[in-house]
Amino acid sequence: MLLLSVAAVAVVVFVVVLLIPPKPKRVVDVNSMAVPMRSVSHRRQQIEEESTAIAMEYERRANEVWMAEVTAKAVELLWDEEGEEASG
Repeated sequence: MLLLSVAAVAVVVFVVVLLIPPKPKRVVDVNSMAVPMRSVSHRRQQIEEESTAIAMEYERRANEVWMAEVTAKAVELLWDEEGEEASG
């Protein structure tokens, strides 16, 4: 019975996480990122690639933290609801 209730909670958490609206994506203006036709030094290109990689890693970590917070909040809300149902 305990296993069934744990599985039910897991399914409900999964459904709640799926129903939460996705985090809005940042819109990047492609024209502002266009590189002029002049030649770019190798070092400048490296710096741009590194900064892009750092920004992507930061965004990935922020998304992980956001998802963990949303999941924790969903679990907290579900446990509160279950506690109310069990006592009622």
